[in-house]
Amino acid sequence: LTMNIDESANNGAYVAFVSQMLSGGVIKNINFADGQITSRYVSGVVGRLAGGKVINCTNANTLFAWNAAAGIVFDIWGSGRIFACVNYGSITCENGDASGIVCGYSVTVGTYATVVGCINYGSVQGNIAGGIVPRGANWKLYGCADFGTVTGETSGNVIAKQSRGVGLYGCVYSLDEGFKVLERLTNQKTATVSDIGIIE
Repeated sequence: LTMNIDESANNGAYVAFVSQMLSGGVIKNINFADGQITSRYVSGVVGRLAGGKVINCTNANTLFAWNAAAGIVFDIWGSGRIFACVNYGSITCENGDASGIVCGYSVTVGTYATVVGCINYGSVQGNIAGGIVPRGANWKLYGCADFGTVTGETSGNVIAKQSRGVGLYGCVYSLDEGFKVLERLTNQKTATVSDIGIIE
């Protein structure tokens, strides 16, 4: 699929293929290519993921935003989950956060936003820029990888700014001489099926 959307004249526009998905919702096996999306807030597949799942989706659209931009999901509320998604598109945010996979997370006590097996190959540029996520708390990132170019005032190949409750399990990013594996077990345990959950 191709999306070409220009909301630059709409000061408050928020643009995604699906604006919001609630608990129980699933989007899977959708691929976007060769388009360009411009707005204040932009994501390639889902806007707000409020408890649902996004599985095996790909973004290759070029995304430009003024406030925040993400290749797959704009933000997660509660225990939303993203599995096996890939971003190839160029992601640029002029005045805020940018990421290859998901941009933000609204913390709910006792819940974690889970991202499993996702890869960013695209360039990511923003004030705070991350190959997988830019910043936040209560993330669980399993087996994610960044092979893109990530630049910003604060930037990181997987996550740019960490705070409490962030678990990185077997995430990798590219270096000139190969790749580096991150095993920062901030939750003091290794990944299990019960941690990740069942995809379907």
